[in-house]
Amino acid sequence: MKFTASTTILLIITLTLTTPCTGQALEKCCSTSAVTKELKRHPTLILADNGTNKQTVPSGKAFQIPAAERGLKPLAKPFTVTGEVVDTWCYASQVMGSGRGEAHKACALACGHGGVTLGIVDDQGTLFVAVKTRAFTGCKELLLPFVAKRVTATGWLATKGGSNIMKIQTVELAK
Repeated sequence: MKFTASTTILLIITLTLTTPCTGQALEKCCSTSAVTKELKRHPTLILADNGTNKQTVPSGKAFQIPAAERGLKPLAKPFTVTGEVVDTWCYASQVMGSGRGEAHKACALACGHGGVTLGIVDDQGTLFVAVKTRAFTGCKELLLPFVAKRVTATGWLATKGGSNIMKIQTVELAK
C-alpha cells in the first residue's frame, strides 16, 4: 500500500486522538509501551517530536531525518528577517488593495483572528509565511500584536517551490 503525505498526517491525527494526552507531546504523557502498541497498529506511522525533527519508528529507536531528505533547504544557522506583519491572503491576492500598512490594519487583524495565516513582508516585497510547529500550532498569538508593524523575527527558513516558510523563534519591534 502506498501512503501519501496526507495519509501519514491522517494517521498521526488518529494516534493523537486515541491517546489520553490529546494536545500534549506523546513523550510527556504516554508510556513507551502505549506508543509502541499504537505503532504496531500503524507500522508505517512516523511520529514527529514537536518541532525537533526527532522521529520514532516501529523499532522504538529515535533518529534524525536529514533536512535534504525531507525536501527542505534550511539555513545552517538561524534566519532573521525585518519587515511588516501582514495577513498573507490580503497581501498576496491584493483583494483589499496593497494588504499593507496602517490603512489595512483592521482588516488584517480581522483576518488573523479569523484564522488567515500571518506572515512578514521584507523591504523587497518577499513574503515569509510564518509557522510555529511546536505542538502543531500556528503563529497567530505570536504575531497578532504586531500586525501592520515593522518587526525583526528570527527562526529557521525552509524554501520549496518558490514558497518561503519561516518557523519563528523570536519576534520583536524593529529598531
